[in-house]
Amino acid sequence: MKTMINKVKSLLAILCLVPVLIACEDVNWGDPNANNGVNDGTDKSGYGSNIALADVTEASMEGQLQTAMSYLVDIRMHKYQYQRSLTIDVFAGYFSQTHNYDGRQPTTYYYPNNPFIRGIGGESTKLYAVVVPAILYGTSFGRSDLAAIGKILYAYSMQCMTDAMGPVAYHDMKVLKEKYPIYYSSSEETYDSIFADLQSAVDTLMKYQPSVSQLMKVEGKEKGSPCNWEWQRWVKFANSIQLRMAITMSNVKPDKAREIAERVVNHEIGVLEEDDADIAFSAEENLQIYPTGEQGQNHPLFVIANSWNDIRLGATLENILKRYDHPLLQHYFLKNGLGGTPSMQDHIYDRRTNAIAAPKGTQYVGIRQGVMLRTRSSTKENPYLAYSSLSLETVASKMSFPWIKVAEVLFCRAEGALRGWNMGGTAQEFYEAGIRRGFSDIGEVGQYFSYKEKTSVNKVNYVDYFDQDNNIEGRVNVGVKWEDSDDNELKLEKIITQKWIANFPMGLEAWTNFRRTGYPRMFPVKINLWTVGRVDDEIQLRRIPHDEAPTLSEDLENYNTYTLPKCEGGINEGGNPLWWDISASWTKGPDGLVIPKNNL
Repeated sequence: MKTMINKVKSLLAILCLVPVLIACEDVNWGDPNANNGVNDGTDKSGYGSNIALADVTEASMEGQLQTAMSYLVDIRMHKYQYQRSLTIDVFAGYFSQTHNYDGRQPTTYYYPNNPFIRGIGGESTKLYAVVVPAILYGTSFGRSDLAAIGKILYAYSMQCMTDAMGPVAYHDMKVLKEKYPIYYSSSEETYDSIFADLQSAVDTLMKYQPSVSQLMKVEGKEKGSPCNWEWQRWVKFANSIQLRMAITMSNVKPDKAREIAERVVNHEIGVLEEDDADIAFSAEENLQIYPTGEQGQNHPLFVIANSWNDIRLGATLENILKRYDHPLLQHYFLKNGLGGTPSMQDHIYDRRTNAIAAPKGTQYVGIRQGVMLRTRSSTKENPYLAYSSLSLETVASKMSFPWIKVAEVLFCRAEGALRGWNMGGTAQEFYEAGIRRGFSDIGEVGQYFSYKEKTSVNKVNYVDYFDQDNNIEGRVNVGVKWEDSDDNELKLEKIITQKWIANFPMGLEAWTNFRRTGYPRMFPVKINLWTVGRVDDEIQLRRIPHDEAPTLSEDLENYNTYTLPKCEGGINEGGNPLWWDISASWTKGPDGLVIPKNNL
């Protein structure tokens, strides 16, 4: 196992392996078809001198965009681990780590300084070589379909990156700029560029409507990839990303957010609807892209949890699902001691008495974020290895790799309608449709009808069977049933809480929704080792910072001149909110709990 330094080093792949996928706005795309497919040996894209156009061939394109697509949500085990499961998925409340790495653990907000979180100078550059030929081909060989799809992929990846880290080198990454100075765009500037790129891509696809055979060059020849050779699904994907972003910024730019949301929802093709498939690689497609995986399994989450024993069910997810009697808990997770390497699993023992507190196979139990963890070894040395792991049956063979889920789009429309926007229906209609789709995703649609009528929750509290010092009262107390008499803030809490459940395992959007709204009401971090003092235990981490202490003078100058000023408030800290985050204006009650107030 790599050290935590290497894990956090690879965090930029969160979003920096992801982010470099293809080109956009200030680069002059022009009309790609104007070249009539003739390669005259010149680079008309504005993309960089380090790749010779003559080296780009049609034959080279078959696999390059496919590879880039597989990196959008990176299915390689260690990449997924670094980028998502040990970081973002923990901050979202879905998972928690089982052991520490040199004493450094994202669950306690203890990040080592390292060169990887530098952005363009780090490992993210490795993806450029995969994608840029695709851009050059699209712009110089008359393939407008590739150019448009490239824009969508790049825009999506940058949306992920900026929502996690804040400022990004949006325009310099397009042109493969590797030498200093590297210019960063603020989060808000990046949003503007993403919207422009997505709309440009939609317009191109609407104009040229690429054929199935053309899209096979992008998606591969096997059915099961995210858009199934349908240009209309690429349009829906682009529009749905814009809807997601409009909702994200609705507290700070309500008028602009409304204009964008209404435009994409009421577009000729529109956004994802309840009967659509998710934009996702199916489990079957994952096997085609990555046939054997690592450790003999195809889904990284299962390998990370059960072969490497690095993650377990998060306490917040456990408690919320129990409070609602939601079947997702039983669908994806196992009771204690039934997952992971068999020889390492056992009962859960009380640390004070050494008595059995939870016999093997009796409890669904998660781990709180930020508890004191031990080395990995065995359950006698690390009892958290016996906590609830993921199910082989439902994860390794059935879980897809979603880019965006239909359920999320439905809940976005519910929130938009709650804000008075024209979403094509009422907030209640979309809210209930989102819940219904979430149940359909796990094959439990029959339970939807009774679930949506729940007016209260089970008063279940979290119990850490090993260390009861970590016990905490459950935070989520809102029912499920839509009540017209509820005020808008309470209605929003219901929407976001159910959206958070239905969107599992998409941790980034879950974390983003928590940061921008305060919902669902997650457990606070137990131990907070953020050294600067700007990460509140209750409000929690607001962004993943860039490298806090560059070691090279050139890096430091670049950081101080071109990166730091683009951070909101000129502060590059984990507790500093992003531009769409209004948590600084929230209050706390006498019990210390956050009282969110959204601009509804």
